Amino acid sequence: MAAAAHPRRPHITADAFLTVANVVYLVLAMSLLTLAGCLPLVLAVIFAPSTAFYPLWIAAAALSAPGVAASFAIFRDHPVFMPAARRDALNVIESSGAALPDWIAATYVPSDVSVAVFRPYGRAYRRLFRRALTVGAIMCTVEFALLYDAQLLMQVAWGQLLVPMLLVLAAYNPFAMMMVLHIAVEFPQARLRALLRNGWMMTIRRPYMLLVNVAVAVVYAWGLTISPILVAVLATGVAAFVVWAGLRWQSQPLALAMARESGDRRLVALYE
Repeated sequence: MAAAAHPRRPHITADAFLTVANVVYLVLAMSLLTLAGCLPLVLAVIFAPSTAFYPLWIAAAALSAPGVAASFAIFRDHPVFMPAARRDALNVIESSGAALPDWIAATYVPSDVSVAVFRPYGRAYRRLFRRALTVGAIMCTVEFALLYDAQLLMQVAWGQLLVPMLLVLAAYNPFAMMMVLHIAVEFPQARLRALLRNGWMMTIRRPYMLLVNVAVAVVYAWGLTISPILVAVLATGVAAFVVWAGLRWQSQPLALAMARESGDRRLVALYE
């Protein structure tokens, strides 16, 4: 009687293990870098935890905008985070001897790196600092105006009818700000007015993804109240990547339309 065949045990190769280790390392590194880039906001929340200090939080958020933009730049171009379709499209452009047009940002991370992230983050931060800080100042001024007006209107009976609308806009505005930063990372030559307009419009595009990003932000904030240090170190990079991926998907129709206007099939492949 033939012996029963033993089921084969799953075989984990060294390359697979190394890939997983690299991803874990980069996610943890992005948590630390995002926290460092958003240090003004982190310090404001730690040392002024009461919501009565919301103007300070808003000012700190404006100063933290370059850190968010730099994180988005790493997610956009690091080989570990880059989607395979985009990597293939960039390889086609590179092999043809052409370069990306000026209206599309050059890669923020060299294509030959595997786990390098700290220096690329610093370069992206410096490269994006001025534009991101301008965006942060404008969008956070809008945020302050919305919350301050809501606070004033709460003092009059008729004004209380407008407060829910202002609070909804105030909750929407931070995600619009992140969308503007994402578009600024992708299209550095875009005019500021176009960035702001498209950022507000694209955030409501594919609204179910906006709901996903809101849920991610709420769960992340709740986790910080339960275990601040552990969640900040382990989950900041994951939350930032998920939000960026959602923003990228929401803005994909805009980027694809711009690529199609160029008439270059290789550019179209970047955003399909």
